[in-house]
Amino acid sequence: MTFLLLGLLAHVVADFVLQADSVVESKCKRMIGGYLRHGAIVFASSAVAFHLYGLGVAAVLALIVSATHVAIDWLKNLAERGGAAGVNASAGASASASAGASASASAGASASAGVSVSSRSSRSSPRRSLLVFLLDQCAHAAVLVAVWELADTHVRRLSDKVLWIYQSVLLQKTVPTLLPACAELGISLNRVLVLTLAYVVVIFAGAVLVRLMLDAFSIGVEPRLATNAGRYIGMVERALMLTLVLVDALPSIAFVLTAKSLARFQELNDMRFAEYYLVGTLTSACIALGVGIVAGAVLPAL
Repeated sequence: MTFLLLGLLAHVVADFVLQADSVVESKCKRMIGGYLRHGAIVFASSAVAFHLYGLGVAAVLALIVSATHVAIDWLKNLAERGGAAGVNASAGASASASAGASASASAGASASAGVSVSSRSSRSSPRRSLLVFLLDQCAHAAVLVAVWELADTHVRRLSDKVLWIYQSVLLQKTVPTLLPACAELGISLNRVLVLTLAYVVVIFAGAVLVRLMLDAFSIGVEPRLATNAGRYIGMVERALMLTLVLVDALPSIAFVLTAKSLARFQELNDMRFAEYYLVGTLTSACIALGVGIVAGAVLPAL
């Protein structure tokens, strides 16, 4: 279980936190440099995650994961391009204007997903992009599960040499002090990984999924109403709601949603903005609640 959690965390960090906009643009243009740069990021994050099983094992597993990751990304961009012809033939002027306003509102959020805002509208429909994105993430997760199954004999336990380095060389005083306290509080590596993964998914991957949902429904607003600050407000909002779910304080989520609504009270008179606000907020809440419920159900079993 530890291996799978480490792999998923490395994937989410590489795909949603460390992937720069320039890399996304390069991949969307099918430039080999973009794929190689992203593959290097995936390799580095995976190697860091798997180094607890030994440096040799980590290098081999990271190479397998990064190679398959790049291949899946290439297929994803190919699938998105496959729907471009139909989109260009049927897209009207009003839809293009709406998509342009929506894209300018939060380019950074979509870019970190591996979805290019500037070129997405010319490649595929927003709903196709959402479907391809979900299938892409499922494929990456399936690869990690397959690697976990195939490498079972090598990842059954952590490397004694690596643990010895941490316990006897790097953290001579910290580890002996913290281990008894962690054991008494019921804190384990798997629990820490589940919580970390939950927050990274909710904060960073959630921003991308919200943007794709808005695009899928062709909901856009004027750039002056959809500022870049809204993305960071959404991140904090989802992190707070996830925390409330994990501490079993679900009624308090109503306070978060009410506070956000009050800040946008005047703009809600605009029907277009009201749709934008409701779809974005409800999607954001569903992500936080869904991840929180799953994490809360998994934690007692670890």
